[in-house]
Amino acid sequence: MKKLSLYIFLVLMWCNVGFAEIKINCTTEPHAKNYSHNFSTKSEGVTYDEWLDLGIYKYEVKILKNNKIYIISDVFIESGLGGTFFDIVENDQRYLVGKKIVRDREGITVEHLVYDKKSKFLTILYYSNYGVKISEGFCN
Repeated sequence: MKKLSLYIFLVLMWCNVGFAEIKINCTTEPHAKNYSHNFSTKSEGVTYDEWLDLGIYKYEVKILKNNKIYIISDVFIESGLGGTFFDIVENDQRYLVGKKIVRDREGITVEHLVYDKKSKFLTILYYSNYGVKISEGFCN
């Protein structure tokens, strides 16, 4: 009977860890810079080659057990867009680092996510042929 109780306890412990995920809520300030392709300073009302403040984004970051990070912002939800999955590159005592690289006909898109667990600070870096966006802020 003791062995049976031990086996049941171990299975329940494994199931609890196997399906767990960690959620972090963050508030960031994104800054974006679009590149000019034809050396003009404006096209369709969009300013090129200048840093723009985009307001406040609220992110929900989920650390999944399948070695992935899922993030979604309130702006994406309002626009009807889905979230983004990152592959975990590093997850040690101090930092959680994720990356996403997409290649298509339009070029390459590279995104990096760095979460400092000690200071609870999130940085998301986005780069494509069209421009750069840096989002940074604190989490709770």
